[in-house]
Amino acid sequence: MIKPLLMLTVLFNANEGVYSILAHNQIPEEATRLQEKWNPHLKPGLSLITLEQQNTHTTTIAQSCSTCRAIVRRSSGLQPLPKFRRRKS
Repeated sequence: MIKPLLMLTVLFNANEGVYSILAHNQIPEEATRLQEKWNPHLKPGLSLITLEQQNTHTTTIAQSCSTCRAIVRRSSGLQPLPKFRRRKS
């Protein structure tokens, strides 16, 4: 059985050096739709980053997912490593 590729989407604020997890456990098509929807509306210094997940994350709320934060630290390629910030609801 082939495991489906899963993605997580991160909002990166280069101006403040912080990031927030927007969504996880997405199939690539969902991640692409999220990027297409929000990229035209981002202010300068903000960008969406999509990273691969190896497994489904069990945490329901993406912002509370410590596994997502570990993936960002390990795989984002951002230097210096940005700090995590919860988005306001």
